[in-house]
Amino acid sequence: HLSLRRQRQMCIRDRIKIFPNPVKNSLYISGDSSNYNIKIYSLLGQLVMAASNVGEVDVSSFTKGVYLIKISNENSTTTKRFIKL
Repeated sequence: HLSLRRQRQMCIRDRIKIFPNPVKNSLYISGDSSNYNIKIYSLLGQLVMAASNVGEVDVSSFTKGVYLIKISNENSTTTKRFIKL
């Protein structure tokens, strides 16, 4: 059985979506809030971008590749992977 905390974390992760993925220019974040704090990392762990109170992220200047985005709001934090074309 999954613990209640683990179930809650999975639920939060499922509620926050990023799209389109793969992305060329703008990455959108949707979920239970309209504004998120984000940190975007390369797969080498380097911080590429940090922003507060956003629902859209301009990634047009990023080099092609795979990135991790850490998304936080007042209730939760989740990390997702996206591909920059």
